[in-house]
Amino acid sequence: EFRYGELAQRALERARGLQAMGVKPRDHVGILMHTCPDFVEFLFAVAFCGAVAVPINARYKSSELAYVSENGDLVTVVTTDAVADHVDFIERLNGALPGLAKDADPMNLHLAATPRLRNVVVIGKAKPKGFVTQKAFEAAARKVNVLEVHRARLRVRLRDHALMLYTSGTTAN
Repeated sequence: EFRYGELAQRALERARGLQAMGVKPRDHVGILMHTCPDFVEFLFAVAFCGAVAVPINARYKSSELAYVSENGDLVTVVTTDAVADHVDFIERLNGALPGLAKDADPMNLHLAATPRLRNVVVIGKAKPKGFVTQKAFEAAARKVNVLEVHRARLRVRLRDHALMLYTSGTTAN
């Protein structure tokens, strides 16, 4: 449990990291996590960047993750190494994004199936190949001036999209 001021500060730090990953206003950022404080922090962080949050259903199979990653024009995906309800998000993303574990530069991915996807960030202690680790994400965040986040935040307008939800049933995308 933490207070609003703590949430705002943590979201601001996450936004610095997202900007370090290249997230710009109106970019689409996937959030693949179970219900947890990190999810809320990243939801606000994406908004601080002026980007569009795309929460991804934690129960999606690899084929559904692949569809959302490509169809949603995701530039960054943020996930966790925490296993919830026996779901390993790292394993699912590796299945969804062919070549992810073989890509030499996790900060600047080049995957044929998801041409806009630049990086996949994993929060936690895991260091899977192809993923930007939490340590690298936080180090990159420190290189972004907090004023850059505030500049992006202040450019957001009421007409801008903030959230994109995938709500299909079980029979089609």
